Amino acid sequence: MIIEGDEVYDMLRVIEDEPSISMKVGLLEDLLAYDLFADVVRLAYNPYTRFYMTSNSLLGITGQGALNFGEQHVKLLQSFASRDVTGNEAIEAAAEAISKMTPSSAWLFKDILDKDLKCDIGVKLINRAEKNFLPETVYMRCCLPKDIRNFNWKGAYVQEKADGMYGTITVSNEGIVCQNRSGMLFPENAFSEIKREVKEVPIESLALGGLKFPEYYQIQGEFLVTFDGQVMPRKTGNGILNSVLKSDSEMPEGIGFLFIAWDFIDYKTLSTKEEKTPYEVRFARVLRYKDFVHRIKPIPYAVINSEQEAMDFFKEMIVQNKEGAIVKEAKAIWKSHTSKQQFKLKSEKDCDLEVIMLNPGTGKNKKTFGSILCRSKEGNLEVSVSGLTDSMREFIWADRKDIAGKIVSVRFNEVINSKDKPGMFSLFLPRFIEIRLDKHEADTLKHIKEL
Repeated sequence: MIIEGDEVYDMLRVIEDEPSISMKVGLLEDLLAYDLFADVVRLAYNPYTRFYMTSNSLLGITGQGALNFGEQHVKLLQSFASRDVTGNEAIEAAAEAISKMTPSSAWLFKDILDKDLKCDIGVKLINRAEKNFLPETVYMRCCLPKDIRNFNWKGAYVQEKADGMYGTITVSNEGIVCQNRSGMLFPENAFSEIKREVKEVPIESLALGGLKFPEYYQIQGEFLVTFDGQVMPRKTGNGILNSVLKSDSEMPEGIGFLFIAWDFIDYKTLSTKEEKTPYEVRFARVLRYKDFVHRIKPIPYAVINSEQEAMDFFKEMIVQNKEGAIVKEAKAIWKSHTSKQQFKLKSEKDCDLEVIMLNPGTGKNKKTFGSILCRSKEGNLEVSVSGLTDSMREFIWADRKDIAGKIVSVRFNEVINSKDKPGMFSLFLPRFIEIRLDKHEADTLKHIKEL
């Protein structure tokens, strides 16, 4: 059965109104059988597809015609992604197409450009409905010290736990792309100086102990934001990085970027989600790479042989007001999973919670809001979170109509019993860190307690 764009838009509203995750999956299972619906989902959520414009590029352009979103619009969007149509020509083509559409189809086109169909779904949920429908991004997580058994301390690495936004720089035959943890592509013009340096690296000159560097590769680490050469605090810096993700606009004068790297993966192994090259070799690639770039730097580190040396490094990080430390075995392989060959040491803990609402403000915040009421995935932990900068408060207030359901990162010291709600839990000293555009689901209470 053939469907049209307005029907796809209506179907997405049904998914949006469905509170049950399992029911959303069931709806997707049925709807992905329709070619046009599948094309829309693929364009909007494939993490490796970018259109080099957003709906912000088309402000004031609305659907005033009778044309439904269809196959010709799928091809137009694909031409933006492939860079066959670029710049003002692409914006003009999009504007002309939207103006001829029905209002619903015009909204659908704009939502695809924004890589968000506004129905609370993501890559993992879509792949639950149809296995391997979309590529999933890879990420190796650390475990906790309590999960470590027989850790090999000989020649191990202890590194600073970075305080920026996790990201990757991938070099392939399709060019150089930068992504966040969930695979969202940063705009093409973002990190132009970093990309220029990467493009000029002479890979043929990077032989390491007789081993050739991979021609195509992925560097893993964190993006940091600088102002007049100084690294900005995480709250402010990640706020800027989130703005970069959502816009193609130029950065203010004095703003720059660094990439702090800790891993270097052969590109061909990304599809298998595993590389068995020992970590000592992968990190040696990072150290060798730094000789050819200025804006990609190795994570601060030390080579150690005992738990005591790791703890000494960790204590030094705390003295410097750093987040903590990561410890890794020298022979650790890389794999997209939670590795028991690396663990993190932290004095404070971060969790991800879902926003319920904005609490009313008083005093100087009377015209906006006071704190953010948040909850765990199951709803058995609720806490009001404050500690926002003025700029972040303004950002959230401007987005207040859509803030409910968003995921925010919260730093805390301990999980405690709720004073006001028997049987419920709360957090001791909760502080707002950032909005998580790369996550769509809050942490469970069990996970938060285990941090």
